[in-house]
Amino acid sequence: MTNDLFIVASFATPIEAHILRTRLEAEGIDCLIANEHVVNANPLWSNALGGVQVQVRREDAERAAEIMRGDDETN
Repeated sequence: MTNDLFIVASFATPIEAHILRTRLEAEGIDCLIANEHVVNANPLWSNALGGVQVQVRREDAERAAEIMRGDDETN
């Protein structure tokens, strides 16, 4: 992955971030989870860090947003 990453979502817990990660990776979008280990070590820091973040390449951000919107519409 390049250094040009875009945050598509952030969550209070790592498990929520990994659910989205697997959904996006199933669609062929590579993802990175940031802050996971810090939040696992001290969950109270989640808000201070901006949550557990799902990051994608900037060029995949729009497609990731479309996938997430599509998931919201089906619920």
